[in-house]
Order: sequence, then structure tokens, then C-alpha cells
Amino acid sequence: RHTRSLCDWSSDVCSSDLTSKGGYVAETQLNTREDGTKTATLKVKIPVDEFDAFLSMVAQQGTVKAKSSTGEDITEKTSDTVQEQRSLTQQLAEARQRLQSARTRAQSKEASEEIRDLRVNIAEAEGRLELLKKLARLSDVTVTVEEKSKTPTKVGGFVDQIKDTAQAAEENFFVAAKL
Repeated sequence: RHTRSLCDWSSDVCSSDLTSKGGYVAETQLNTREDGTKTATLKVKIPVDEFDAFLSMVAQQGTVKAKSSTGEDITEKTSDTVQEQRSLTQQLAEARQRLQSARTRAQSKEASEEIRDLRVNIAEAEGRLELLKKLARLSDVTVTVEEKSKTPTKVGGFVDQIKDTAQAAEENFFVAAKL
């Protein structure tokens, strides 16, 4: 068990070698409840191959009371984006042919504008594809860690017992002194 505060721990996660491995902390939220208990909620993007190591590090911070994993299959989104990119590339080739075979200035202008628009669309599809590839390499983890609750000193505890014992001893002393 670590005695560090949650603020220290969450800072360590933020500045750990997570970023050097391609991960990052997407969101951090630190709270202090009315009873003084501190909680930290971190939303972290972790490389898939570092997933188990990260969860192990989190588990060292205290007792894991619940654990849940979910995932999103982005295969369809990736496939759709690849197909879109191929289709746009084909349309671009066709627009270039129309530009070469244009007989009027209007046809040439129309083909040039279509080529420009298709290039933008292809660049956007390539950007989406790169993002999807990055997402496929990262796991999303949301962790909420709670500090151990601070147990209040018990009324009638050890100190009160000593007072009671001292009072009884004093009374016994006075009784003995009278005799």
C-alpha cells in the first residue's frame, strides 16, 4: 500500500512513462468529499500492450472493489473508411480524365473544381483512417480511486477508559485514606 496522496498518485500517472509509450491522460478529476475522503477519476488512453501493466499499477494503490472492461470494434468503421478512400481515388482518376478530354472552358473548370473537392475528401478520409488506426492501438481506461476512509476517533475509547480508571483509583485512595 502506498501512503502517497491521490493528488501525488494521479500526477505520477500523468507524468509517467505512459506518454513515452504512446498513451496519455485524457481527463483528470480530483474531488474531496464532505468527510475529507479524496477521490481521483482518470480517463486514460493506454497502448493495448500496456493495458495489463497499467491495471496492475492501479491495483497497487488500494483494494480493487470492482473491475469492468469494455471495447469497441472499429473494424467496420476502418473498412468503410478504406473503401471510401478507394472510391474517392477512383473518382479522382475519372475527374482527371474528364479534365484532359474537356473541350470547353466550362467543362475544364468543372473538372478542376471536382478534382480540388475530391483531393480534400481524400485527405479527410486519410485523416479518419489514421485516427482509427491510432484508436485501434489504444485502450480506454477510466479509473476511480478512493482514499482509505479516515476513521474518526471513537468516543469512549482508550483515553476515556484511562480517565474512568484514574477516577476509580482516586476514589479508592480516598476511601482507603479515611480508613
